[in-house]
Amino acid sequence: MREFRSSEITAIKDIHNGSTPGRRIGLTVGITEQIPLLQEDDGCLFFAPEILYSQEGERGFVLGMNDKGTFYQDYLALPLMLKFYPKDLKSFYIEYGHKLSYMIYQKSKDIDWAEPNKFDVAACFGMGFNFGSFKNFGLGARFSLGLLDVYPEVKGLNFNIGGAITLSYMFGK
Repeated sequence: MREFRSSEITAIKDIHNGSTPGRRIGLTVGITEQIPLLQEDDGCLFFAPEILYSQEGERGFVLGMNDKGTFYQDYLALPLMLKFYPKDLKSFYIEYGHKLSYMIYQKSKDIDWAEPNKFDVAACFGMGFNFGSFKNFGLGARFSLGLLDVYPEVKGLNFNIGGAITLSYMFGK
């Protein structure tokens, strides 16, 4: 099955005054393919690679300064997910995997900032369910936790954190 995905809220941990006051709400769109790995009595397991365009970043005050800034970071991402549908809950799924990302656009509005790392790796997990007469519509939630610093020159952890509400439509077989 192929799937279309959208929407994400992101921030960068502990970089812009503790990642407060604002998160960036951005658009995430892309496609995925569900490739069956196991179809057992206990449920079905799929490998679900995705290709995504993701708008990330945040709004906030820079640590140690009173300057407010908006940080835009757009990525091309390749999540490599495992998706499990339990037998008794055929419409419900849980998913886990890793996301490899490459920054294709970066802009810091209102303030200059350090050069960000172009590559990112994140651990992702989520859940959701499919509905509709052919189970072709989906609603899910996913959390991603970056494993690399966004700004390597800055001391301390400053990785991407993202939460997504996913609306999807599956087509084909």
